[in-house]
Amino acid sequence: MVEQTFSMETPSRYWAFPPYFGGMRRALYFDLSDVIERTPTKTMDTAIRLFNNGLVDIFVNLLGSLDSRMIAADMQKYENYVVKILWLNGTGDQLPLEQIEQAFEDLMPWTEWNITVQTRPIDVDLNTLFENRTIELSKPLNYSFLLANGSEFSILANRNVIWDVWKDSGEYDPISQYLFEHVKYYFNLTSLEDKSIIPVIILQSRNDTAISGVAGIGPSISWFPHNIIILGCQDGTVTAMGESGPILLTHQLIHEIGHWVSLSHHSARFDLGYPKITCSMRALTDKFCVFCKDARTRMSFTAYYQAITELFSNSSNLLTKWEDQEALKLIKSRLNNSLRLFYNWDYAESVEDVIQAYHQLEDMINEAPNESLINAYFIPIMITVTVILLIPTIILIKIKMRKKLKQLRKDNVAKGMI
Repeated sequence: MVEQTFSMETPSRYWAFPPYFGGMRRALYFDLSDVIERTPTKTMDTAIRLFNNGLVDIFVNLLGSLDSRMIAADMQKYENYVVKILWLNGTGDQLPLEQIEQAFEDLMPWTEWNITVQTRPIDVDLNTLFENRTIELSKPLNYSFLLANGSEFSILANRNVIWDVWKDSGEYDPISQYLFEHVKYYFNLTSLEDKSIIPVIILQSRNDTAISGVAGIGPSISWFPHNIIILGCQDGTVTAMGESGPILLTHQLIHEIGHWVSLSHHSARFDLGYPKITCSMRALTDKFCVFCKDARTRMSFTAYYQAITELFSNSSNLLTKWEDQEALKLIKSRLNNSLRLFYNWDYAESVEDVIQAYHQLEDMINEAPNESLINAYFIPIMITVTVILLIPTIILIKIKMRKKLKQLRKDNVAKGMI
């Protein structure tokens, strides 16, 4: 049982599990000791309700099931990611970037991640847009947070930037639209097709100005289709929170990048009948639960398996003529092994195997035209050239042999005359 408090509100109580509570076999369990002690007659009802309501957290769908534009995010096959963070009006606060790298390399062990941060002043046009959408508040907004040492941190905001992320996830808000249009300029991108580059903009307002009606660390949105992640932050918040500030901001970034790789939220219910998993897609942590890992690796396996079967189908003529058929058999064997691992729920290992098979087949197909060219053109040409070179040699040898025979006959005649 976990209690959580925001500001001075009454603590909310809910069930929570550590990130790896399921173990290798995803065994679901609940500690009902508190229920047994308090209301023993309701133990069975509580267990059934927890199990039923927990299924939605176990069998997590990726975002492509909710938005067809995210199917491309479901099926992404990148192995090297670069997160580029641009902190507009940033004041030099240091973030624990290694936490982001570790979180996603743990989520997707077949990938490597690199994170960079740059700060710069907000550009004039965006600043003008900010000011035009800023209003004075009749009642200040208050952001409170309990720090690790037990003390409470508060920050006030007398103004608010209207950034409507609560409607359509901010897709049609003027600030979002401006950033969608300028993402290439901000990050010097020539194309938005390569989704392995993840642009992140942190919008830092003045120290008296909230963003989107939220003081302190504000809301954030991840827009894979528009190629950008946006996070709002009130100036002074990260610094004033001490070591908790950078960690909290980093956890929020991990959550939004989780959406980029198509992870969805866990259940938003806080009731006692709804289990809550401690996971970056639900709570402030840098860990993803085993069920998010399952969802991501299942889809990654599917993406690679589909790609490799298409390679086999589209290149069957080339592969049947491939001289090293043993190498081809090894690729097929690795592919079959990856499928066996997948059916055994060894998802991470299955993805690593299918990726190796995919790249090996890809290399073989790329080499096949060269081998076909050698077999079809180079070898016949070499044979022709060899024949052309051999013919004069053979003729020359015959001429020399004839001369030797003729000389031998003369010598024999001369000996007979003697």
